Amino acid sequence: MVLLVGMSLLYEPLGFIATCPLFMIAYGFLLGARRPLPLVIASLVITAVLYVGFAVFLSIMLPRGYVPFLRDTAFFIEKLFGA
Repeated sequence: MVLLVGMSLLYEPLGFIATCPLFMIAYGFLLGARRPLPLVIASLVITAVLYVGFAVFLSIMLPRGYVPFLRDTAFFIEKLFGA
């Protein structure tokens, strides 16, 4: 429950690209994953697929966040895939 509240509070300021992998990594550890590298790689790949799927194919813009680096990363991914 605390994890969901934390994600909901960070979702808008940090954006989807930063919040989603953090949530998946934390949830993976909560479920008992002990190897961090596969967990990090899987969370980054899943986040990228979800972001591109929503932004490019469905034309649904997910929050980009207020942090300049994270916002620029979201714009770069959108430009890269033609959103």
